[in-house]
Amino acid sequence: MGEPRHNRLNDIITLFLCSTVENNNPLYLRIVQRCNIMKSINWKVIFDMNDEVGLFTHQIKWIPPENSGFIVQYVELDDPLHIIKNYEKPYYEAWKVEKGKVLHEGTGSDEYDDCFSNEGDYQITRQFAIDTVQTNMKKNKVAEAFISYNCLIYWVEEGSNAYNEVGEWGKGYDIGISMARELRASYIRPKGLKEGRNRFYKATFKQQA
Repeated sequence: MGEPRHNRLNDIITLFLCSTVENNNPLYLRIVQRCNIMKSINWKVIFDMNDEVGLFTHQIKWIPPENSGFIVQYVELDDPLHIIKNYEKPYYEAWKVEKGKVLHEGTGSDEYDDCFSNEGDYQITRQFAIDTVQTNMKKNKVAEAFISYNCLIYWVEEGSNAYNEVGEWGKGYDIGISMARELRASYIRPKGLKEGRNRFYKATFKQQA
């Protein structure tokens, strides 16, 4: 069973409620918990490109808490035309954080921490990526197509049971989760994960004449 999906509207509503709900309201503790999650897990977009002929690249940098732990990301693709060939099923991947700094441990670059892409980042030429999208659209007889990444982001505190479990994960390339590459990865949800924060990305394409 996949992770529960959250809507970005939930985050907007939560921020509003954080500033308006009285602390004697039965929902208060739940809202505060959600607010704390939103404050502790954040990111900023470094680069975003979606060419409707068949290309997309979306890069972000994490903004972690000042303490140590893991940023764990649950990744589920909605890819009706099978644009990304090396995706099999939803998985988890993790970035280690030490005193507020994301450690790449041989992954990514100084410019970004995570990248969704169907071209250079996966060692595929731009033209091959375009041809794949356009060919699949013609085969399926559709004029428009999309791919979306439905993710949940978790903060795992150092010293917790989940932290120890994630620390034992193998690298994606080594355990058959190639999309995670050199990151720690697993198909199994770590025990003790608390509520995650939604991260959503969607790229769209149009058939060319």
